Amino acid sequence: MFIQPYTKKFLAAFLMAVGVVGFSVISVSNVYAQDNVQSGGSAEGSEDGGVYYDPSDYQQWKENFKETPVEDMGFRKNKKGCAQKMAFTTVMIKKYKSGEGLEELADSPILGPYMKKQYDLVRQKGVLQAQKDMMHDYQECIKKAQAEEDPGDEYDLDMRYGACDSLNTILMGTIDGIKKRQSMDTVIQRYKKRFPDLSETSYGDIKDPVPLFIGRLYQIAKGADVRGEKEMYESLYDHASQLVVACAM
Repeated sequence: MFIQPYTKKFLAAFLMAVGVVGFSVISVSNVYAQDNVQSGGSAEGSEDGGVYYDPSDYQQWKENFKETPVEDMGFRKNKKGCAQKMAFTTVMIKKYKSGEGLEELADSPILGPYMKKQYDLVRQKGVLQAQKDMMHDYQECIKKAQAEEDPGDEYDLDMRYGACDSLNTILMGTIDGIKKRQSMDTVIQRYKKRFPDLSETSYGDIKDPVPLFIGRLYQIAKGADVRGEKEMYESLYDHASQLVVACAM
């Protein structure tokens, strides 16, 4: 009853989320980073005022090369980058849950170690904790994200990714309400005045999506007696995090 209105949209958005991995492979494979260095020798000025060394002068380039973390190359520093990182983590969790490895990226000298590290974190934490941390990390990332120079661009990012952050907060609060055995009506009334405007997100054409999603989480919680509490919360966080990822895609 709850899932039909957004099933197709979610599936399409999630496929885009999986594509973040491919995007990261391309980005990392084609970028070598040189941070700003002191001028000298045959260095040439760049358009943005930084100084870069000619890679053809191998010795000079090697002496002044500074490696940029893979995360900085793969994810933007703005609110959109927060969504990209969350989608990436979702893929890692999905791969771990399905028993898939990272063989296709094992030979990459740059991306391989990073991917393995993220995969190992999921294994160490366990799926439930990894899902919780992912949702909390998205909150923190949005708070600390770099603002765009153009106020109009920043407004657009906030209307999309900021709104999805508000949805993220409400969904985490809903799970907490379920844990405290609060009724669905109680949770809805608590957040009713704080429902985000999701018109600029992938849920823009769904009428009243937030109560719909809250209701879906309560529906999932009804199976606790059959599956057990741990499995129930894992399912709740899995569904809630996928809703947020789909919102931002």
